[in-house]
Amino acid sequence: MSKTLVWIGLILVGLAIIGGFLIGNLLINNNNTDPISVEIVTKRINSCSNNFAWYIVNISSKTQQNIPEITISTNVTIETKYKIWSLTTPSVLEVLLYPNNTHTGQTIKLEVGIGKISDFAILNVWEWEGSQQEQAYEKLAPFITYFSQNKPDFNINSNTPWEISCNDAGLLVVEHYLLKTETWELELSWHVMIPPYDWVNVYLRPRSQIKPVWGGMIESWNISSSLVIETDPPEHVFRPQ
Repeated sequence: MSKTLVWIGLILVGLAIIGGFLIGNLLINNNNTDPISVEIVTKRINSCSNNFAWYIVNISSKTQQNIPEITISTNVTIETKYKIWSLTTPSVLEVLLYPNNTHTGQTIKLEVGIGKISDFAILNVWEWEGSQQEQAYEKLAPFITYFSQNKPDFNINSNTPWEISCNDAGLLVVEHYLLKTETWELELSWHVMIPPYDWVNVYLRPRSQIKPVWGGMIESWNISSSLVIETDPPEHVFRPQ
């Protein structure tokens, strides 16, 4: 065999080895691709004017990644606020929409984009009256006392400011209110019934987390309005839909 053929053979073998190496690396990199997942926890919310609709977005990936650009868009003009709790995955993104009287009867479409990945949700703005905010704060008071006396790590007391929203558009028999501070979500509900069925429920969720971490109830408001009993927190936040 001539030297030329030997050199050609060696070159071809070398190219084959290099090509195999490059293809292998490409396959490994493709297999290691770790896309960011974007999930709006509640895809549909019923709310009403002069309240807020509170969406929670779970941003995750198998490995920690920097979160790319965030885009929030709706099909109508509406006041919108959002807060991202960490700039790396995993993280919680909260989006709040504030419908007013001009939005009553409308279906508002929300799109949340993280880089090239998006998820979608719906807000139905109902015509809904009968806010019972005074009753809500009255029923919240025993829980605030309980927190200040028994859960000092919550840092919730009588001086804690709350922003309140009706959380029961379209619902009857059970009243629901959603309250927030800079760090907490609190859902308050009560059964509009006579004793002993007039219970009051509360859960707490740290706003940087997806799930509630504390639950409590008053078994009967008219029988024992100051007796708070701790319960298992629910698995999910509550949003009327």
